[in-house]
Amino acid sequence: MNIFVRLPNIQSMREAHLVEPDQNDVSRSSRSIGELMRLGAGVMRAAQRQAPAAQSIVVVTNEHDIVVNRQMIHQLVERWQGHGKAVQTLTIAASHHLGHDCIDPAQPDQNTALVYPMLADVMMQSALTRGPSPKGGEGS
Repeated sequence: MNIFVRLPNIQSMREAHLVEPDQNDVSRSSRSIGELMRLGAGVMRAAQRQAPAAQSIVVVTNEHDIVVNRQMIHQLVERWQGHGKAVQTLTIAASHHLGHDCIDPAQPDQNTALVYPMLADVMMQSALTRGPSPKGGEGS
């Protein structure tokens, strides 16, 4: 992981057949991949030592996604739960054949008609479980 942030940045072009939304760069950066890996490692280390500060946590995974490591996500959830945090999980079945970015309507392998209601439901459940924010606090 550290090699990605220590070596000079390498840009590689994505596959030409993929549709890129206007807000995305068409190249991949080794530096950004390295920084994301460092961020993930930092979250995992912190989860080993302490509970997250968030009032509520919802973890959404897509069984058809080949970009993320679901075993590491499961380990992170277990660490948070080990500190007494309630963590809601939502798993989107592989049978839906959704891609990594399944919430961006510009992606060819998305299904927002399926995913958006799922996300709205799990967020509403989380809000109802958590209850109202303290007066003057975030979310009030």
